[in-house]
Amino acid sequence: MNSIPHNFDILTNLIERYVLPSALNKDPNGLSLSQYNILYYLYTHDQVRPKDLAYALCISSPAVTYALQRLESENLIEIIPSKEDKREKTVALTKDGDIAVSTITKAKEEIIEEILKELSATQRQSLNNGLEAFLQKAGVKIGQDKLCLKCGFAHSPTCILNNLKK
Repeated sequence: MNSIPHNFDILTNLIERYVLPSALNKDPNGLSLSQYNILYYLYTHDQVRPKDLAYALCISSPAVTYALQRLESENLIEIIPSKEDKREKTVALTKDGDIAVSTITKAKEEIIEEILKELSATQRQSLNNGLEAFLQKAGVKIGQDKLCLKCGFAHSPTCILNNLKK
């Protein structure tokens, strides 16, 4: 019998090595995964200071600075100086950045849906039930804040993290 932790490793590998690269290839900007993660965070958080972006994505400030320079040169983001403090800046998506995030996110969802189509309705429901139960237990054990995707939007009523039992 396969071990569940090993199956999680395979699932992680599927997402990181197939789903995300395939979705990134659907966008003409040639973005890396870390650049997409920056754009996606900005998509869900409006204007963000670079140091807050580095903290949220667990990457160094120099790495964020380098990525932001490239994204700005591609007109995917705008770096906005503060009116109060010239040392402070915020970062926001441009229309092109918004389109890139939407394109990649839609492609990612379509790739996952194509795989899920191979499952019967019962298998899909079992998979969803199992994932929800696992995430609920994980959320109680390690905390909702550590699992939250930090979407920036109001929590969806259907998100499993809203239903954690204390």
